[in-house]
Amino acid sequence: MASRARSKVGAGAGPLSESRLLSAIGADNTASGSRESVPQTNQLPRILVLVPHHPDRDPRIEWVTSICTQVAQVDVLGVAEGVDEGTKGDYSGARVECVGLGRSAGRSARAKALVTGALLRTGAQARHAKRAEGANSAGNAPSFLAEIDDRIADMTHLVATWGYHGMVWEALYRAAKDRPAPDLIVCHDLHALVPGVRLKKRFGSTLLYDSHEFWPDSDVGAGPLLRGAITRLERRSIKAADAVVTVSPQLAVRLENLYGLSGVLSVPNATPWRADQSPRVAGSPPRQVRFLFQGMAAPRRGLEELLIGWRRLRDPRGVLLLRSPSSPYFEKLIGDHQDLVNDGFLTILPPVDETQLVSAISADVGVIPYPPISLSHAYASPNKLSQFMHAGLAIMASDLEFVRQIIERYQCGAIYDSGNADSVAAVARGFLNAPRGLRAMREHALHAARTTFNWQTVSAPYREALVRLVSAGNVNQTDDRGRPLASVVPSR
Repeated sequence: MASRARSKVGAGAGPLSESRLLSAIGADNTASGSRESVPQTNQLPRILVLVPHHPDRDPRIEWVTSICTQVAQVDVLGVAEGVDEGTKGDYSGARVECVGLGRSAGRSARAKALVTGALLRTGAQARHAKRAEGANSAGNAPSFLAEIDDRIADMTHLVATWGYHGMVWEALYRAAKDRPAPDLIVCHDLHALVPGVRLKKRFGSTLLYDSHEFWPDSDVGAGPLLRGAITRLERRSIKAADAVVTVSPQLAVRLENLYGLSGVLSVPNATPWRADQSPRVAGSPPRQVRFLFQGMAAPRRGLEELLIGWRRLRDPRGVLLLRSPSSPYFEKLIGDHQDLVNDGFLTILPPVDETQLVSAISADVGVIPYPPISLSHAYASPNKLSQFMHAGLAIMASDLEFVRQIIERYQCGAIYDSGNADSVAAVARGFLNAPRGLRAMREHALHAARTTFNWQTVSAPYREALVRLVSAGNVNQTDDRGRPLASVVPSR
């Protein structure tokens, strides 16, 4: 792929166009995720990928980078909590670097983050967090004093959040501002978009914004002040984007309506298909159906309701497997349901690396328990949906709009009401009572993963947007005499 592009796109060939780039990489070339390296020369356009955290935390970063390297030389710039990590590894031939917040953000940003971070430890903030986790479970309206307490907590949350993310914005901008000018800047999520807008003005690049979630609702503990501030920040910043991509059609429509946009692309999170890891669905029904949850255990993510429902089920034909990194919350959750472990209805699995999640799956049904308590949840495209399907698992999920759409389209699972323990038990029992139906769902999931619900297929619109924006940027192209060509940034 990359070698084909080099043979047709080079210095002295004149401005790049969409048709020339598409021809160079091949019209039949889908985003295969090849790791073939692209040499770091000035013969190809440049793409700068900004990530407001460590790039390894989200597999979508590598998936997107794999299609970026098909049309350009790529630098991926992320941030780490500690010191600079320097250049490391490669994502499909891209140069990947993490800069440490402690060294790269600047003294002013670090000082603000230190001071504002202390606000999160105030008594009002702690009391608000306790109420948000369900301490007031009786459903009574909060008292007048509690309302005042919540407003104070909302204000401190806003100031502290702004302090930390201000440090991230400054670290990314300072690390990128003196680099060679990119033709295109790809910003993963809101807190990469903010420095990306500054860099676009500095370099004259085009800019693509990839929003992985609905940011005004991304923090389930946020109050109206913080949600309003995030909405205003995203509305102001998103105007600089030359293309916007997100993870579900529902979220694309929401962004269009909220910010007055058009043409927001929907490219869901879908694991790349790997033929060498192709699983098979067993012909005979399992003696015990294995239901698997894997991911980070945290409050308000539906695990408590799932375990209460599982307690209602208590059927020896099924076992619930939980795989999550250790945390105080997870340890307490398991302690509260230790009898289910002792009686063989619940099994705790050791955590595995993100890259091993698909290969490590050994189960029959994958569980996605996130309750639709916010638009960020309701419109989500969870990574584990495609991970389960690629492993040949049927899906048991709470009623999230995009997840329901995929399950109904491919007939590969069932939906339950995350707020109803009896619904959890009834849907799980349905899998236990219909082994042939379970096998059919698993086969449907695997067929969808192999043919359509994989990164090679779903990323086609993303790849087309990259080609268009890279050819429009052109800030690094030269004429026959080696002189820079003028940047062409599309008007909005």
